[in-house]
Amino acid sequence: MDLTFLIAVAVCVHVLLSPQLVDGQWTASDQDARYGDEQMPLGCEARKMCCTGRDSSCVVSEFHPNSIIEDLDTNRTIRCYCDESCLTLGDCCHDLRSFCGVSDCIVSPWGNWSHCSSACGVGKMSRRRQVLQESSNGGRVCPALLQSRACFNNDCTKRQEVREVAAILPGIFGAARGENETFDIRHNLRMNYPKDLQHESSKEYCAYFEVTKASKRCMLEVWSSQFKVGAQVCVECQKGAMRKNIGYRCKGQGLVNTDTRWSAMLVNGCHGKWQLTEKQENCHCDPNDHNSFIFV
Repeated sequence: MDLTFLIAVAVCVHVLLSPQLVDGQWTASDQDARYGDEQMPLGCEARKMCCTGRDSSCVVSEFHPNSIIEDLDTNRTIRCYCDESCLTLGDCCHDLRSFCGVSDCIVSPWGNWSHCSSACGVGKMSRRRQVLQESSNGGRVCPALLQSRACFNNDCTKRQEVREVAAILPGIFGAARGENETFDIRHNLRMNYPKDLQHESSKEYCAYFEVTKASKRCMLEVWSSQFKVGAQVCVECQKGAMRKNIGYRCKGQGLVNTDTRWSAMLVNGCHGKWQLTEKQENCHCDPNDHNSFIFV
């Protein structure tokens, strides 16, 4: 039989019987075919090797049993690695994960989306997920735990209240709003024009604030000097100060736990910020209290 033909057949059989890498690891079937009934020596456990990071010396090498000693080369040498980097390069030994304790990060399902950060216009909403198991020994790292997306709302009522500036005077000025209908020159106007039922049914109220900022010029007058950071003040909303165009309330009444602005009338440069802490209907601030004021 032709010698060339015999050599060609031998080469084909050699290639077919050679073990292959699948998903970066030697398959058990390939190594069973290679070693028969013998225990597979090619692995991290057999060599007692587990290396951190990238370590080219953390390798398990075996010569193929069909190799000719005089003709050994890299193609006839089976290699697999037991370092963490092999998970990325795809050349790990088949028992790396089990023997070296490799575990991937495990996260929970996504939580619910949060409310939009803005009630008026463009805002942002987000959702989170939690880490259930940290990765170890080179396992897959944790993915992103926070997602965000844009949102839009058109409830701009609160936005208007935040922009408003409250004009205030000492509470003692509230008495000047009392009317004597017998002598009041506006008596004829009330008689000839229909009453505003909504205005008539609106109720006066008190708004309690905590001052969070006050300019230095507030010290120029005794009454405005009460506006100091941390001061608690009562501001009364009387019917004479209620505005129809904003729903029969006083301008600048603010929002709970939100900084809004105020300005002291008749005291040039006296202004600052406060936060609404409480609102009470059918309430009157004590005009004799230095910390009592009225909306203008």
